[in-house]
Amino acid sequence: MGTNPRAIRYYRWRSGLTQLDLADLVFATPKAISYYETGARCPSLGIQARLAAALGVDIEALNSPVPSGYIPITRSKNLPKERIAPKANAKPRKTQTADYRRWTATA
Repeated sequence: MGTNPRAIRYYRWRSGLTQLDLADLVFATPKAISYYETGARCPSLGIQARLAAALGVDIEALNSPVPSGYIPITRSKNLPKERIAPKANAKPRKTQTADYRRWTATA
């Protein structure tokens, strides 16, 4: 009996847990939780029971489809990353040298 990977992620999201929190509750690693949520691996029946207990649902809920209105918030690789302010004592990075600027100005 396989679980629905989106269901695991949905119920984890609904209960406000991180993968690390859920891993601690079910005595697994965060990487294992990631594998279960992406469908790369299927949890054993014992892990399914612990997942269901930690998420407050029954095992059948983990096997059923998630509600249609649920859209997981993911970070796409194509989206621009937010700019992080540099540290107060960090040196400014040199992106172009004076020679490069002179070369491009004459070209």
